[in-house]
Amino acid sequence: MSKESSVSGILKSLRDQALSSKCRLLDRQPQLDRPILTIFECFFCLPSKSYFLDLPLKNICALSHHNFFETGQTWREILYPTREKSGLTCQGWSSGVFNYFDGEWRDNLFSQYAENCMGGARFTAIGGAVVVTNGMHRVAGGYVYRAAQQGENAVFSKVRIRHCELMPEVKKFLENLDSSLGIFISKSEIACPRFWITDYIQITARGLVTLRRLSPFNGLFGKKKMQQLSPDLLSCILNDTFLNATESAPPYDE
Repeated sequence: MSKESSVSGILKSLRDQALSSKCRLLDRQPQLDRPILTIFECFFCLPSKSYFLDLPLKNICALSHHNFFETGQTWREILYPTREKSGLTCQGWSSGVFNYFDGEWRDNLFSQYAENCMGGARFTAIGGAVVVTNGMHRVAGGYVYRAAQQGENAVFSKVRIRHCELMPEVKKFLENLDSSLGIFISKSEIACPRFWITDYIQITARGLVTLRRLSPFNGLFGKKKMQQLSPDLLSCILNDTFLNATESAPPYDE
């Protein structure tokens, strides 16, 4: 049996919808920026809170693993296998998955629609940048389906999200930077070099402090093992207005 003849009806439907859709969300690449976002979460955010909310697909920028797709593939492309990865297979999924995607997600188990799927879908927001932390395959399928159906303003309804809000001083600092010049982050500081001047926000014994130094961009950032924050990811982190409409979420049943 050929690979194409063994494709499930669910996967074929998703491929057909993605092929006919002009939604630009499908041409974005799910990233693996977890290390950078983890630094924000651990050192530059307030204690997290858990909510149910309507999650815009445009804010989903990262997945916790890429076991089934290659780095650099778009949401359209991860519906297909590569030489190294299987792509999204939808193996064991029933037609009821579309009702799941269209309904309120909450803590509903995916196992009633698909085999070998554990727990409810989980998301973490660092500011407005959302990482999928559980349910990678169902989110990939749902992302394609909802984007094809709803277009640029597509949402997942009432998903559980753990929100790590930026510290006010950090958010203000980032909003005032020119991200085109490059922004670098480590566990102790965020820096933006501007020709012969570098702006910093640093964690000190006195708390967060902002300062400006007469120091050019050079190998200093590499020596400090700082990671570069892309303008796209920064934009997503700062775009947190969707978090204004939330409802409280009870704890998980662990």
